Amino acid sequence: MNLRNCSRCGKMFNYVQGPNICDQCKKAIEEEFQNVKKYIMENPCAGIPEIIKECNVTQKQIQQWVREERLEFSKDSPIKLTCEKWRIILAIQLLRKRVLCSRLLLKVIQSLVCASWMFEEQKC
Repeated sequence: MNLRNCSRCGKMFNYVQGPNICDQCKKAIEEEFQNVKKYIMENPCAGIPEIIKECNVTQKQIQQWVREERLEFSKDSPIKLTCEKWRIILAIQLLRKRVLCSRLLLKVIQSLVCASWMFEEQKC
């Protein structure tokens, strides 16, 4: 038996595999996901702050669902997702074409070290 503490609620549970989260928290996260998904479908012009406030979830959790490709936004949504990996690739391509200097490329990469996804919001 492999007992661990749930990283979300702290309760002990029998760990089998996957994330370090107990069954009750997994169910709660799934309910939150369904709630967010429904809210986005009913309110396609909602921004991230509004979704966080109305659905009582964190931006980190929304980013996780996007990374897992469980949560998507319509093309009409004011939320546009930008994968930082592609920003780095674009910066390198611009450097090769001599449109971007190496000093600026270094700044771009340094600013992206901590972030993997970024939300950009536009007015609907």
